[in-house]
Amino acid sequence: MGSLDFYNLKALIRKEPKKAAALVVLVVFMGGLWVWRLGGTSVPTPSIASVAQAADVPASVPANVAAGDTTITRFQEWAQKPVDDGGRNLFVIRMDYYPRIPGSGESDGSLVQGFWSEMAKSVNSQADQRREKEILVENLRHQAGQLRLQSTIMGQKPKAMVNGKLVEEGDVVEGFRVLKIGARGIIVERDGIRIEVLMK
Repeated sequence: MGSLDFYNLKALIRKEPKKAAALVVLVVFMGGLWVWRLGGTSVPTPSIASVAQAADVPASVPANVAAGDTTITRFQEWAQKPVDDGGRNLFVIRMDYYPRIPGSGESDGSLVQGFWSEMAKSVNSQADQRREKEILVENLRHQAGQLRLQSTIMGQKPKAMVNGKLVEEGDVVEGFRVLKIGARGIIVERDGIRIEVLMK
C-alpha cells in the first residue's frame, strides 16, 4: 500500500462523509485538550484543603511553597510515614484457618513435606512402572523371536505355518495370540503388547 495522497483522501471523504466528519470532530476535540493541557490555565483550581492554617505546615516545606498549598505538605507527610502493610501478607499461609484432623499428630511443616514426599513417590512409581513395561516388552520380544514363521497362505481365511504348526487369526501359538496374518509376516499379541514377526 503506497502513501496516501491528497486526491485519495478527497475520494475517501466523498465516499464516507459521516466517518470523515466524526474524525474531524474528534481531532479538533483532542487538539483542544492538548492545547489546554500544555498551555495550562491562568485560573487556579479551587481546593478545599487550602483552608489549612500556617501552623500545620511542617518546617521541611521549601520556602517557595505557599502556606495555603497543603497538597505538597500532605504528600511529604505521607512519604515520611513508615510503610504499613495493613497486617496482610499475600505470601503467608495462615494455618489457623485450616483445621487439623484430631489425632493426626502432624507438625506444622509435615503437610508440605507430606505433599512433596507423595509427589516423589508418585514420580518414582511412574518410573518403576515404565521400567517394568520396558522389561516386559524386551522379554516378550525375546520370546517372540523364538517363533519361526515358515510360510503364509493368503486367502479368505489366511493361515500361517509357525514352528511347524498351521494357525489362523485368533489362534494361540507358544502363548502368543495371532492377530493378523500378512504375506510376509504376522502380528502376535501377549499381555497387551503387539509384536510383528517377519518371515526369515
